[in-house]
Amino acid sequence: MPVSQLMALLVEMCPTVSEAHLSLAVERLTYRVGRSCRTSPLVQHGETVIICPPLVTPRAVDPIMLRSAAHDSRGFGRVGREQGDRATAWTEWLRTTPGTVVAERVPATREDGRPAGDLDVVVVDPDRRVGLCLEIKWPIEALSLPEAMKVENWVSSAARQLDRLRAELRAGTATARLSVGWPRFESIDWTWCVGTPQQLCLRPLPAPEMHATSLRYVQALGTPPDLGTLVGTLVRPDLPTQGVH
Repeated sequence: MPVSQLMALLVEMCPTVSEAHLSLAVERLTYRVGRSCRTSPLVQHGETVIICPPLVTPRAVDPIMLRSAAHDSRGFGRVGREQGDRATAWTEWLRTTPGTVVAERVPATREDGRPAGDLDVVVVDPDRRVGLCLEIKWPIEALSLPEAMKVENWVSSAARQLDRLRAELRAGTATARLSVGWPRFESIDWTWCVGTPQQLCLRPLPAPEMHATSLRYVQALGTPPDLGTLVGTLVRPDLPTQGVH
């Protein structure tokens, strides 16, 4: 099928989705060097796309489409909004913790003004000078062992990402631009964590003094009386012990 015809069909079938996002979906479904034909079943030959029906299965398409929505949740309609809401849910839940202030997407800049990254969710108890930095990831649900392993890879990657920014903030080569009235960043006893919507990661993380948890897990424990209690739960989670449970 000519690529132009395929795009025209998609526009007709999905009139509320922008052509830019339709093009992104087709690109993610098109085979490239390094991609698997199981998840990229379309083959482009010049201006034509070769479609091999045995390769086009729900397991091939669904993960790619969901990951596309997770990649840029703002542009994928209802699915995108639901994915984005899963990240915002962290902020809304943390705001129920007494005595805390919470911020999202706190930018960090280097000494020369260049961006160093951002902190997804930051929560601080100004009185006790306790703080929590969360790197939020929202991978799709794991339906098989390979998918579960990908979730752990996501968490490990997020830990490395957060560790890099943490090192710059600790060294003073980058500065977190907290809101006016917040305590100075260096005056806070910070805990660093990767958060997902539902999935726990038991694999040791590649960064020291880094933790991982899920919103489902902390919500199941009830609203913490203060931020210190929540931090203690993240540092010492009540998880099954091998040989005991």
